[in-house]
Amino acid sequence: MIAYLLGRDDQVPSGDDWLLPSEEATLAGLAQVKRRGDWRLGRWIAKRGVAAAMGDLPADVEIRAGLDGAPFACRAGAPIAATLSLSHSAGVGLCVVAVPPVDIGCDLEVVEPRADVFEQDWFTTSERRLVDAAAHRDHDIMVTLIWSAKESALKAIHTGLRRDTRTVVVDSVTDAGVDGWGRLGVRDRIQESHLEGWWRLDGQFVITVACASMPDPPSRLEESIVVP
Repeated sequence: MIAYLLGRDDQVPSGDDWLLPSEEATLAGLAQVKRRGDWRLGRWIAKRGVAAAMGDLPADVEIRAGLDGAPFACRAGAPIAATLSLSHSAGVGLCVVAVPPVDIGCDLEVVEPRADVFEQDWFTTSERRLVDAAAHRDHDIMVTLIWSAKESALKAIHTGLRRDTRTVVVDSVTDAGVDGWGRLGVRDRIQESHLEGWWRLDGQFVITVACASMPDPPSRLEESIVVP
């Protein structure tokens, strides 16, 4: 199962009593207000997402960061048999959970105009051709989609933006189907491997998910099955 959950920063409790002591200690070390807000949103949506996928209480789920910075979930100090990826943008958080565990990455981006230099700096020649081939009305969506797919792929291979974004190449994008999901493919030029993924529009946002093999799009975790 690969599933996702979205949440807003105005849903995050104002207090910190929903955090475990180790999580509170991490939060205490963050000085910047925005960084603290983004971190709290990420932990809130991650605890809820993992709890919904695993049938746990959010209060029993601890979210830690690995040596590479990727989040992982624990219960009573032991790793949970699931992998997760997090993203946030404009006050909205996204959590994708995979059970059983697989290396996975997700990203959430606001669709907005970007300067031409953005594509020149971060996209490959073939990716710029994908953008040029899109209808004018889809230009901003396509640029956002390609950037988001790169971020998802780099998370899935546990490097993040420490690697040049042009070392992963979005080589295929299909239109969204009746379920709202379209397929995408990303080639890792360094590891000489290929990742599969999916994308969708959700309001003003593009959502992308990528992993080594993903024949079906992620399902949406229902809020009703998340225990407060």
